[in-house]
Amino acid sequence: MSQFKCALIAIWCLSFVNSAVAVDLVGDVKAGEVKSAACAACHGPNGINTTGGFPNLAGQNQTYIMTSLRAFREKKREADIMNTIAAALNDQDIANLAVFYSGLSPCP
Repeated sequence: MSQFKCALIAIWCLSFVNSAVAVDLVGDVKAGEVKSAACAACHGPNGINTTGGFPNLAGQNQTYIMTSLRAFREKKREADIMNTIAAALNDQDIANLAVFYSGLSPCP
């Protein structure tokens, strides 16, 4: 395996180390639905993008969503729009969004 692939796998694994604090939070589906209004422009009103270019969020793994949003918030994952949006989210907002989107039916 190349050093590049090993480095990518190591970075991916380490991204879960800082997840422990937020994973313990209990998300509120209704609060996540309300907060998701800001996400709908790019990710679709039901978490399924119909315009292309942005990932579907419906049915995604709850821990993955939380880890990704925290990484955007902390600028460990770079994307200007997401860094700006995630900067305004606290850990409870992130847990709420994660439980909301993970509970939606994924794209067929």
